[in-house]
Amino acid sequence: AGGDRKVLYLTAERFMYVMHGSAFEKLAYFLIDLAGRTQSERIELPMSRYDIADYLGLSSETVSRTFTAFRERGFISTKGREVWLLSDALLRLSEGLCEEPRPHGPRQ
Repeated sequence: AGGDRKVLYLTAERFMYVMHGSAFEKLAYFLIDLAGRTQSERIELPMSRYDIADYLGLSSETVSRTFTAFRERGFISTKGREVWLLSDALLRLSEGLCEEPRPHGPRQ
């Protein structure tokens, strides 16, 4: 019974991130979740970035910009559908404990 409750809690937590998090939190949580499932810092993305955007409720452009921001900040490295997690900052971001990368240029 306790194990079922934990699975239910984790499913609810995942749902909350996917539904209510920022683009950075959503993608960070998605990548951390995949890494946890594979027990590896190297992830083979199971779907296209367009499909990831659809799954996370984001535009494909936002997903692409977020991947770029993660690469520029040293959180990840990518090659095709392979993603390497390079920094614990991504985990902190997925937990909402790290500031989101700011877009370049003046704020509007």
